This record gives sequence, C-alpha cells and structure tokens, in this order.
Amino acid sequence: MTNKIYKEKIEMRSIHFIVFILICCVFITSCEDFVDIDPPRNQVISEEVFANDETVVGAISGVYSEMTSNRDNLFNTSLEVYTGKASDEFTNHHSDITHVQFYTNDLEPSNGILFGSFWRVPYNLIGNVNVIIEQLRINASVTPSVRDQVLGEALFIRAFTHFNLTNLFGEIPYVTSSSIEITSSITRNSQSDVYESIVQDLLEAQSLMQSDFSFVDGDERIRPNRAAATALLARTYLYMEDWENAEIQATNLIDQTDTYFLEDDLNTVFLPESNEAIWQLKSVASATLQRTRQGERFIIGFFAPGNFFNVTLSESLLDAFEFDDNRLTSWVGVFTQGSNTWNYPNKYKNGVFTNINPAEYSVILRLGEQYLIRAEARAQQNDLSGSLEDVDVIRNRAGLSLLEDTNPGISQANLLLAIEQERKIELFAEFGHRWFDLKRTGRVDVVLGAIKENWQTTDTLFPIPEQEILNNPNLLPQNPGY
Repeated sequence: MTNKIYKEKIEMRSIHFIVFILICCVFITSCEDFVDIDPPRNQVISEEVFANDETVVGAISGVYSEMTSNRDNLFNTSLEVYTGKASDEFTNHHSDITHVQFYTNDLEPSNGILFGSFWRVPYNLIGNVNVIIEQLRINASVTPSVRDQVLGEALFIRAFTHFNLTNLFGEIPYVTSSSIEITSSITRNSQSDVYESIVQDLLEAQSLMQSDFSFVDGDERIRPNRAAATALLARTYLYMEDWENAEIQATNLIDQTDTYFLEDDLNTVFLPESNEAIWQLKSVASATLQRTRQGERFIIGFFAPGNFFNVTLSESLLDAFEFDDNRLTSWVGVFTQGSNTWNYPNKYKNGVFTNINPAEYSVILRLGEQYLIRAEARAQQNDLSGSLEDVDVIRNRAGLSLLEDTNPGISQANLLLAIEQERKIELFAEFGHRWFDLKRTGRVDVVLGAIKENWQTTDTLFPIPEQEILNNPNLLPQNPGY
C-alpha cells in the first residue's frame, strides 16, 4: 500500500469517527453498540463535535467500545493468548501457521495477527485518543470537571497502549498527534524515552482524574480514575527499575483501604462488584451479555481443544502450583473427553457454553498486582521484611503457608525468585504479565531456553510488522533476528 492510499484510507476513518461520535451522543447509554466503525486518524474533524459534555463522554465511550469489540485486538484477549503461547503459560492447539509462529517463537514480520491485533488496532486507538486530547486542550466549552476527567482518561489510555506496545516490540513510535502528515513518517523512540513519555502522560492523568467513580453510572469501575493512573505508574516505575517510586505509587493505592482491598473469596475477584478491581472493561457486545472475551476464549466446553478452544495451560505452569494453593482449585478449570484431560484458565466462569453465572467484567488492573509490585520494589531496596509482608498477603489469601515462617533469613536473591513465582501463579493468563516479567527481569533465556526448542534471545521482541515498514520505512531498522 502506498503512502498516498494509506493517507486516503485514514482520512476516511476520520469522517467515520465524526459520525461515530455524534451517534454516541444521541444514544449515550448504548454507544458501545456501534463498534464496527474504525477508530480515527483525524484530519477533518470539526471542533463542534467536542462542544458539549455529551459528545465528550460519547467520544471516550467509543474508545472503550473499540477496546471491547469482538474482533481480535490487543485489549480483548490477544495479549493474553499470544504472549501466553510465546512464554511458558499455554499449550497451543491451533493449526494455523499464524498461531503456531507465536508458540514456536518463530514469528514472521508478515504474520497477520501481529499486524492486525498488535500494531494496527493499538495505533488506531492511539489516533482516536489523540483526537480527544487535542480537542479538549483547545476547547473551553465543556464543563471543567468533565473535560478534566475525560482528558485524563485519554492520556491514561495512550500511556497504557504504548506501555504494552513497547514491551512487545521494544523501540516504537510514541505517537502524540493525530496528524497523518506526522504519523505517516514517524520514527521509533528508545524504550527509555517511551517510558518517560508514559510517566509524563500518567502524572498528568493522575492530576486530572477523579479519585472515586461518581462519574460512572452505578459507580462501576469500568472507566479509569486516578487510581488506575497510579496503578499503571507503579508498574511502569517497576519496569524502569525505579524501585523507590514504584513503592510509593503502590503504597498510595494499597493504603486506600476504604475503596480497594483484596477479596477473600478468589471466585469474586473478577466480578463487577469486586473490591480488588481498579479498572475493568465491560463487554459491549449486547445489553444482556454476561461474559467476557477471556471466558469465551479460555473456558473449554463440549469439544476438545483445537482451532476454536486453542489454548490450554502448560504442564510447566501447572507444575508451578503448590499442591494446597486455592488458586489451583478456584482459577484452573478441567475438561475431560475420553481418556484425555486438559486444564484451562478459569478465573472467569462464563464461557461460550456456560453463560449462567453472575455477570463478569474483564479486570485490567487489580490490587493483587500492587502488593507484588511493592514486594519486588522493597526487595530490590533490601527491605526484605517489608517485602515478605506483601508477598505473604497474597500467599495468605491463596491459603498457603507464609514465607516469613517457612523461609527465615531468606536472601534477597531467593526472595526475588519467590516473588517471580507468586507473580507467575497470581497473574497467569492476565494481560501478558508472564511474558513481560521474564523479559524485564532477564530470566527469559534461562526459563524459555530450557523448554522451547530453538529458542533465541532475539525472540524476546516481536518483529515490526512488514506492512507497517512498507507504509513507513522510517520504522527501520527491523528488530534483530528478523
């Protein structure tokens, strides 16, 4: 595709976005039904679209509609499924080569899933939120509290999307403009620069967004508030190895005990009313749908794994559970057919054939991760007792013996390995945590090299999609190994 044709297609999406926003404003309570319209790269959008509170809320609602649409995308199980195949979480059962390449860590830059789910959709969404950010920065006719909240959400989504992109591809463009003249020839930023831009966006979002959920009908946690920015800041600082700030941000959240606290019952963690949830995404496929995309893709029902139910939990992950871990019974499902048995992620209980339980929302950020972030940050600062306390909060909830009791005098190195173990079990099948953890801690070669045939260090980064390099040669050079 030439750059000229590429620009024309993007400009048409901008026109679609104007229509999309106006429709959302007319049907504001159900704007999520309009999920088939492509997100924008704005060139022709008029300021009038963002002239009042309803259109602004409609714009950000359209963002969440796109994130939860039924098609494969980074926000809607692709991250879990394909990084789970690439790491040691899942066994692949799909026969198509585009799936197999993730599992064998032999990705081709021409892989269609790589281009669609992991590049095109995220960057289109970034274009969407950049339109919102640009318009709200120059528009003074919106109620200030609405403007600040929605602007904060847009900044947060931009940071969240770039965070995942840089951990998949390494050096990426940090896109802060909706102008096609800029984005069509943009170059890649170093990962350290990307992280700095993420922090900048999150700090501004943190200052703008509300601390509660009063801006959402029913006080549901389906739009990010200040706590979401704080949670992602804690994670980002952890990845930057800024241990002090990671601890500060995680503590900020953990101390908000009136709003956020761990659920004692593991089976309530992923329900809409979960007190552990910091940010959830609500399915918008229909008004009556109770299930999540995670439930649909992971829960096996009626027939054996194959191209439909195409992942099961790996033996190495199952072997990592301690025998008396309540997470094994609550969060791991079993499917048997004949003499064969498979295990699957069962954090969500509603699947394609089991839509009978209470409604479920996809949990993107939750408090359990924050305890493990603080545990790691404290261990890295040699506060081993404080770190043990945080790890043991998670182990206690899982019904396990406390490390403080069973490992007196544990070394810093062994404590960090214990934290890695808890993250592996606590956060499995959630938004790429395992794949990202193995890479950022420098453990990927040791762990995957032992179980993956033909593993190479260069497999830690996905290749930049071939189609995008053809559209914009400034994205060269390609990642090593491809």
